This record gives sequence, structure tokens and C-alpha cells, in this order.
Amino acid sequence: MKFTPLNIQQQEFTKALKGYKAEEVRTFLDSVANSYEDLLSENSALKQEIEELKRKNSEFKKIEKSLQDTLLNAHESSSKAVEEAKKKTGTLVKEAEERAAKILDNAKREAESIKNSVSKLRDEKHLLISRLKGIIESQAGILNIGLSDNEDRKEPSENRNKGNKGGEDQIDVDEIVEKLL
Repeated sequence: MKFTPLNIQQQEFTKALKGYKAEEVRTFLDSVANSYEDLLSENSALKQEIEELKRKNSEFKKIEKSLQDTLLNAHESSSKAVEEAKKKTGTLVKEAEERAAKILDNAKREAESIKNSVSKLRDEKHLLISRLKGIIESQAGILNIGLSDNEDRKEPSENRNKGNKGGEDQIDVDEIVEKLL
């Protein structure tokens, strides 16, 4: 039989000769019924509180699971981002090194080309100077021959005066080339 406060209060006992005082039994039953009612109310309230706590606990577990998943995803994402950044950095460094090597190679080739050009220009300058000297010497030779022919035709008194200047009539090829350059 399930006890309720009402069952306890309405409980009837058979009367016996040497039995308990009915009023004391009734007072005790009322007291037990009231205590039992309080216990049932408290039990009901505690059951409701347990249900509420279970519901909240379930929500917190969902939140915890969500946070763990989010944290795991964030950790994985950050790990991937770090790896990608490392790869990108490695690639950029490698590309920069390759570009630097190409720039150095181009600069070396250009410097070698300039060096060769300068060498060619020097050779051409020496060749040109040699040619100019040759031309000037041949022209000087022609002029000297022309001067000697003129001197032979002039009168002897003029030749004497010219004889004093004979050294001045000589053509200095190196001086002419120097002036041309």
C-alpha cells in the first residue's frame, strides 16, 4: 500500500481493551501525516530541481561539446595556417634567392659585356691612333717633300734664312695626334 498524508490521517484502528489512547494516536498520525506531506513536497521540489539541473547539465554538455569542437577546429586551423605560412615563406625565400641569383648572373654578364666593349674600344682607339699617325706621317712626308722642292727653287739668300728655321719646319706627328684626340 502506498502512503499519502490523507491515508495516514484517515487510518482507523480497531479498538481493543488495552489499546492506545485514541487521541494520542490521532495526534501522532496527524504529525506523521504532516511530516510525510512536507517530505513529499520537498521530494517533489527536489525532483523538479533535479530535472532542471539535468536539463541545464545537458545544455552545458552541449555547450562544452561545441566549445571543444570549436577549440579543436581553431587549433587545426591555426596549425594549417602556420604550416601554410611556413610553406609560403619557404617558397618566397626560394623565389627571392632564385631572382637574386638571376640578377647577379645578369649583372656579371653585363659587366663582362661592358668589359669586352671597353676592351674593343681601346683596341679600336689604338688602331685609329695608329692609322692617324700613318696618315699624318704620310701627309707630313708629302709636305716635307713639297717644302724641299720649294726650297730648291728659291734663291740662295732665302734658303739661308730658312736654314735657320729648318728645325721649325719639321712636323711632329705625335703632337698632331695628341691635339686631335
